[in-house]
Amino acid sequence: MRLKPKEVRGYRKKLLLEQNGKCALCTKKIYKGQDALDHCHDSGRVRAVLHRNCNSIEGRIKHWAKRSGHNPALFLQAVINHWDKDYDHLPFHPNHRTDTEKQIRKLKRSMGKLKTERAKQRYANKIKLLKESL
Repeated sequence: MRLKPKEVRGYRKKLLLEQNGKCALCTKKIYKGQDALDHCHDSGRVRAVLHRNCNSIEGRIKHWAKRSGHNPALFLQAVINHWDKDYDHLPFHPNHRTDTEKQIRKLKRSMGKLKTERAKQRYANKIKLLKESL
């Protein structure tokens, strides 16, 4: 059975109801206009309703894995295993910034645009407190 173009909207709504209004990948609520009817590009079969963004990401992952000559499912499992390893014993990358370091950097940039010394001093105090927390 092949869906006709005019049947897509109704089928997507039906499937979304069966999915309790949630994306089959991220499980977050899909709001009106965010839905995409996902399908397998190999078999052509409809799979589920996803957020448009989730659908796009899923397609890119498969494309990148195939393009590099890997089985997409095995490659994705390898990525998950890679992420799940414990790297606490290794050093930090020189480009990595903690959330606090990012906040300090943002405050320093903003401080340069301030006009009064009083405002600059408030920012300097915030930066000092953040640095002490590192």
